[in-house]
Amino acid sequence: MNGLYEIRTLIAAIKGIKSKNSFLYNLLIGKEIEERTATFEIHTKDGQRKKAPLVGRRDKGILIENTAFEKMVYSPPMIKIHTIASAEEFLTQQFGSTIYGNPMENASKKLAEELSELKTVATRTKYWALAQLLITGVLPVEDGKEGIKYGEFTPEILTGTDKWDNSASDKMGYLRRKQIEQQKISGIVADTLIITPDVTEWLLKDKLILETLKATGNSVLSIEPKGLGDGTAYIGYLAELNMKIYSFIDWITNEEGKEEPLLPAGTILGVKSKSFRIHYGAFQFRLKQNESSKLFIGKEAVRKVAIQGSEDDQLELHSAPLVIPNDAQGWFYTKVL
Repeated sequence: MNGLYEIRTLIAAIKGIKSKNSFLYNLLIGKEIEERTATFEIHTKDGQRKKAPLVGRRDKGILIENTAFEKMVYSPPMIKIHTIASAEEFLTQQFGSTIYGNPMENASKKLAEELSELKTVATRTKYWALAQLLITGVLPVEDGKEGIKYGEFTPEILTGTDKWDNSASDKMGYLRRKQIEQQKISGIVADTLIITPDVTEWLLKDKLILETLKATGNSVLSIEPKGLGDGTAYIGYLAELNMKIYSFIDWITNEEGKEEPLLPAGTILGVKSKSFRIHYGAFQFRLKQNESSKLFIGKEAVRKVAIQGSEDDQLELHSAPLVIPNDAQGWFYTKVL
C-alpha cells in the first residue's frame, strides 16, 4: 500500500485534525473514554439514582416506551462515512499538467482535505445526537431509528404572563427556581444559559437582568471567551446565579434531509459545563481487504478500500461513539416564547 494511505498514517493523521468549532460540544463534553470492548456498561444517574437506561424505537424524537427495555450494557452502533480517495492522483503527472508544483505536497494537502471532510461529518453527527438528547431527553442511535432514554426528562413550555415576551414575566426568578429545582433533583446546578437569538432581545429588555449584566460588565468573570465559533455570542454573566449567558444558533440537516436549527426558536437551555461524556466502543476493523479483522480500540479508524465495480477507491471512517449525561435530569430545556 502506498505510504500516503497507509493505515497507521491515516489513523495518526485523523487524530491530529481539530474538529470544526462546535460550541455545545466543547462546552458540555467533559470526558472522552475509549472502551476496550464493543459492549460496555452505560448506566448513568437519574435524579442522583443509578439507573439502567431504556433502549427502544424512536419516533420524532420520542422513545416508544411500551416497546423499550432496560439495558445495563450496550454496544453502540457504528458511524460509517466515506469519501472518494483521490490524493494519490497528485503523485502521477496527468495529461495537460505543468511542471510547476510539488506533487507530494499537493497530494498531502488533498489527503488532509479528505480526512478533514470525514472528521467534520463524524463530529457533526455526534453534535446532532447531543443536541437531540438535550431537547428531547432521548439520544438517537442506529441512524436515528433507535433511541436511548437515560431517565426522566420533561421539557417545559411557558404560557401567559410567564412567557418572556411578556413584560410581567420574572426571568431572573424563573432561572433561580430552575437552578434550585435542578440541584435538589440531581445535585447539579446549571452554570450556563444558552438562548436562541430571538430570545436575546426579550432577555435584554428585562430591567433586572440588564442591571445585573451591567453591574458585572467590568468583572474578570465577564470577559468574553474566545473561539466560540460562528453563530455563538457571549451575552454576559449573572453574578447572582453564577451563570454565563450565550446566544446560539446552528443548523444541521435532519433525518428527512431538511435544514433545521439545532435548538428550536424561542427556547433556552440551562446546563452545567462538562456534564456529559462520550464513550467510544471498540469494534472489529479490517486493516487490509485480504487480512482478518482485528479489534480496534480508539475514537476513529480510517482506511482506504476499493469500490466494487469502479476504478475509484474510497476513504472510510469508522467510529462507535455514545453520548452519556452525568445525570439524566442534570439540565433544563424550556420554550419561553
